[in-house]
Amino acid sequence: MDKATIAKFKRTLAEFEAATGKTAEEGMRTIARSCLKRLASTVQPMGLKGGGKMGKFVKSIGMQVDRAWLITNIDGLHPTNNMRDAHYAARKNGVVPRKEVVRPKGTRWLNLISVSERDAYKKIAQKKAFRAKAAWVKIYNDLGKQKMTGVSPLIYRHLNGARGSKTISGQGITTAIKISNETTYINNIQYTKDVAAATAQGLKNGLKWMKTKTDKAIEKANRQLK
Repeated sequence: MDKATIAKFKRTLAEFEAATGKTAEEGMRTIARSCLKRLASTVQPMGLKGGGKMGKFVKSIGMQVDRAWLITNIDGLHPTNNMRDAHYAARKNGVVPRKEVVRPKGTRWLNLISVSERDAYKKIAQKKAFRAKAAWVKIYNDLGKQKMTGVSPLIYRHLNGARGSKTISGQGITTAIKISNETTYINNIQYTKDVAAATAQGLKNGLKWMKTKTDKAIEKANRQLK
């Protein structure tokens, strides 16, 4: 934020506290929750409610496992009898590239990993889908009484073990909320620009909410003076 934005931010927080009787921390929590909802929504696949996109995403994970299985049993570049290791070795930036896997003529099928082992691992991998979204949702819910609404059960199933955390320091207009998503692959699917966009959106929405609350409180106070 530039100096002008920081000044506006502090002024809005101070006016919010003075007019509404609420704390600046409550305003900061609102900003953080808005930021978190955008972060959760923009982890691929986009959105929170589920439906076709999430079903296709789960299906794509299965297809990636299939490709990794074929690659391992055909080229032998990463020989392993462990499907998880094969999957991770075949991934690039968190995804097994979408390409046709063809067995070269004259090569033998290595049979390093069986079909049953592939299918068992595939179910496990697909069940892990949406853990990164769940981490952001968990932090949102941990920030106060409000729970994030419109969230698919495919995301909510991960909340108990979701790897999201927050720390709150300072008080009044110096309140600072730090949020962290510790899902192991988060840096491969969500980038600095995504966090910056979420922060900007959260700040915009939070300031608008505080200004609305402040204006209503002042309007109510003026009516009572008449």
